[in-house]
Amino acid sequence: MTPISRLTLEAALREVLGVRAVRGIAIAARGVHARRELVLVYRVPDNLSLRLASDPRFPERGSVKVYTEGV
Repeated sequence: MTPISRLTLEAALREVLGVRAVRGIAIAARGVHARRELVLVYRVPDNLSLRLASDPRFPERGSVKVYTEGV
């Protein structure tokens, strides 16, 4: 599986209208490890696959949380 690159993810986030900066990115693998800061690259173990539905009714299908600050 292709690793997740922090730089690629930050670049995509900065393309979102209104985003001026990305302060931090954390990642957690449910049942594998607790939330931790995403360093340069996150490699998905061979026996796992990524899933990101971001549906609050089914948290086991993966989720994303965005914290914002206003001016």
